[in-house]
Amino acid sequence: MKPPDTPAAIEAAAIRWWTARHGGHWSPAQERQLSAWLDQDPAHRQAYQRVARVWELAGTLPTPAEPAAPPSPPPRRGRRLELGLGGLMLLAMLLWQAGGWWLGQPVTWQSDARQEEIALDDGSRITLAPASAIQVRLGRGQRQIRLLRGEALFRVEQDSRPFQVRAGAGQVTDLGTVFHVSLTEGGVSVGVMEGLVAIDTAKGRLQLSAGEGSRYGPGGEIAPPYASWTSPEQWTRGRRTFHDEPLGAILERFRQRHGTRFELLDEALAALPVSGSFSLDDPAPFIATLGAGFPVQARAIPGGWELQYR
Repeated sequence: MKPPDTPAAIEAAAIRWWTARHGGHWSPAQERQLSAWLDQDPAHRQAYQRVARVWELAGTLPTPAEPAAPPSPPPRRGRRLELGLGGLMLLAMLLWQAGGWWLGQPVTWQSDARQEEIALDDGSRITLAPASAIQVRLGRGQRQIRLLRGEALFRVEQDSRPFQVRAGAGQVTDLGTVFHVSLTEGGVSVGVMEGLVAIDTAKGRLQLSAGEGSRYGPGGEIAPPYASWTSPEQWTRGRRTFHDEPLGAILERFRQRHGTRFELLDEALAALPVSGSFSLDDPAPFIATLGAGFPVQARAIPGGWELQYR
C-alpha cells in the first residue's frame, strides 16, 4: 500500500497543477486528471485553494478561459512567461516556508450536513462538526482561529507560534493539546482531551487539563471546571458530554446540526441544567431521555418537538 503523501508533497503537487493549468497549454484530459487528484483527498483540494490565494496576492495570471495574447516573437514571449510562472512558484514556496502562505489573510472554512476535516500547513488538524464554520489566520508569528458557529475539534502540532481559538466573549489558548470548542447563543463550551488549554475572557482566566471542561457566557463569566471525558473518537462520532449545560444550549446544537424545531412553552426551560453523555446524531433519543430523567414533557410537532415543564 502506498503511504499517504506528506503535507509538503501535497503542497508541491498543488503548485505544479496550478502552474500547469495557468501556463497557456491546458487540455480537457489534464482538466480531468486535475479533478481526479482533487477528489482523492480533501487535503489536495485545500492545498490547491491555498495556491490560488497566494496567486491572487502575487498578481493576475492568464486563465484557460482567457488565454494570453499570441506570442511575438514566440521564443522571447515564451521565455518571459516561463520566468514569470517560475518566479511565482518560487514565491509560493517561500511563503509556505516562512510559515504564512496567505500573509495573515483570514480564510473561512465551513461544513454543511457532513463533518469536515481540515489539515493546516503546520500539521495541525481541525474537525468541523456539521453546520459549523471557522476562520483561520496563519502567519509568521501567529496561528489564530475564530469559531464562527457550531463546533470544532482541534489536534494541535507544537510550534513556536501560539495556537489561539476565539469564540464568543473569550479566547482559548492551546498549551499542547487536543481540545474541542462549541459556540451557541448561550455561550461557549470547552473540553480538553489531551494536554492543557487556557481560557481568557474579560472576567478572568482559567486553565484546564485533560479530562476537564468549562463554559463561559456571553458576558465572559467562566464556570468552574468539571469532568469531561469525551474522547476524540467519540467526539467525531457525535458523542458529547454535558455538565449542567443549559438545555437551551443543547437544543441549539441539535438545531444547528439537524435544523430541528424546538418550541419551549415554558421559557425557563432554556436555563434547565442538564448533565449526561448524549449523541448529537439523532435528537429523538435525547428527547426520550429528557422526558424520563427530567421534569420535562415533550410532544412531537411538525419538524421537531414542543417542550414544557410537567
